[in-house]
Amino acid sequence: MLRGLALLLLVELVRCDIMPDPRQRPPREEPIPRTSTGLLVVVVVVLGTRIVLALSERSTHRELLDAVAAKVGRAPDTLRMFLVQATRNNFVENAFSFTYVHVAHGTNISGTSLLRRLRGPVYVAEPITENMPAQPKEQWTGGMPLVTAADIAAAESGPQPTLDLSSREAQVGLFTPATRRAIYAILLNPRNPTAPVAAPSPRAAAAAAAGEVPFEVGLWMAPGHGGTPAFCFVEHATGAPRSGDPSAPWQEQSGEVLLQAIASIGKPSPEAARRVTDAFEGFLENLAATHWGAAQVAPLPVDFLLAFGRELTPRLDLMARVRGAKMEAAEVAALRAAPFAAFVDQQQLATFQGAA
Repeated sequence: MLRGLALLLLVELVRCDIMPDPRQRPPREEPIPRTSTGLLVVVVVVLGTRIVLALSERSTHRELLDAVAAKVGRAPDTLRMFLVQATRNNFVENAFSFTYVHVAHGTNISGTSLLRRLRGPVYVAEPITENMPAQPKEQWTGGMPLVTAADIAAAESGPQPTLDLSSREAQVGLFTPATRRAIYAILLNPRNPTAPVAAPSPRAAAAAAAGEVPFEVGLWMAPGHGGTPAFCFVEHATGAPRSGDPSAPWQEQSGEVLLQAIASIGKPSPEAARRVTDAFEGFLENLAATHWGAAQVAPLPVDFLLAFGRELTPRLDLMARVRGAKMEAAEVAALRAAPFAAFVDQQQLATFQGAA
């Protein structure tokens, strides 16, 4: 009976700045669209009913399963979840396979390589029953449906839960004045923080001529759900962000507002501060992945590397510095004390920087 009523959940995360054409097979490697607030659109198909959420990349697979379970009124430990991966098959259109997700490992959504693909990541979840098959393939009769414009609109207009609020509150101590000075330096020169800009953009040059701060990154704002605006950080060289809603266009904010935004990044409340934080994290993640190397993070303080470790990835985060170079004694001491100690692998710190 339970097997006959097996519940199938499909979760597809996409970014909303690129809209797929449902008549065409999408490319295998494309940036995933986001909502205008920088969150990922999550479509949950439950027995043919589509549930739309907008979640932070920081949400873990455990939190994702908890959210899905709450939506369908089941205990999380009664469900199992699989990652659905598109595969190349010359004989089957839109072929895919299943990989079991160990939610107890604490991997966050951005930890999957499929986050860079237009199709996913995609998940299937189902109730745990006796004598169930190892893979859901035997029960799965659908394909990998693309996210529609209606799904994205629902994510834009509906409630957008933040699953990682508790971690935001715990991380407040990482956003020190040194962290905010690093953010300021990045907005002045995103390609090479703390260094002079070799060729200022026209907008930055005009700001400097007017006696204003010559930011090379602008803060854009658009009307958002519930009266809280949406935010987006964009390099001046790339132009204005695209808006999915012509009635709610993006508008660039002044340098004064940008300075106020720097002060809000990392704060768990109000909602506007969380949205500014999400927007900067998305901007930094793309910047680090496409333009940064060891030279760009070298002048940045340990406070910043710790606060934005997920966006920098293990290639550039704090532990990469810990393993790669002798650090100042004051820096090591700070990493062994509150509030940093709880977020640092103390065993690696001792291995590469010496015991306390």
